[in-house]
Amino acid sequence: MSDEPRPAAGPAPSRRGNPALGDIVRSVLLLAVVLVLVGWIGGWFGTDAELVQEPVDYLAAAEGAAERATYRPLAPPELPDGWRATQATWDRGTEHWHLGLLTGADEYVGVEQATGLDGDDLLATYADGADPAGQVELASRRWRLFTDDAAGRTTLVRSDAGVALLVTGSIAQDELAAFVETLEPVGNAGSRS
Repeated sequence: MSDEPRPAAGPAPSRRGNPALGDIVRSVLLLAVVLVLVGWIGGWFGTDAELVQEPVDYLAAAEGAAERATYRPLAPPELPDGWRATQATWDRGTEHWHLGLLTGADEYVGVEQATGLDGDDLLATYADGADPAGQVELASRRWRLFTDDAAGRTTLVRSDAGVALLVTGSIAQDELAAFVETLEPVGNAGSRS
């Protein structure tokens, strides 16, 4: 035997930098359990609750827009049974009036009216990809008709006295035409104070 001192037994080498496969599997399972619990508590999975947008007072919004606009925004004096207005907004910069509606079957109908944009601008923004389908006469005005079969949308566009107007919807073309016939000017244009 040698008289040389032996090194003292030290701690076992660390496995920290090189985890075992069992450690990885346990970590992944723990993470999965935490995500499922958070998802369940947060309502990420399987809720049948329907998100319903509250109706807005679109006529009051149209009156407010009319006070600031150089034109009279168009809106129906009343909505068909089951329909509701979900958006009614005014943009001062482009004098853009927007009215968004949902039918009783949750089909969308939108009205876009602006002076800072022309009919083609509105078409590119709100019905991009729609194909020309001729012209129709509604409410004693000539409208350009566009259809988009892929999106299931019909769009009507016209310009009158520097105001562009677009009406688009996922409802049938004859229903959209009937809706357009109900549109009336709201308020007094240019009554800004």
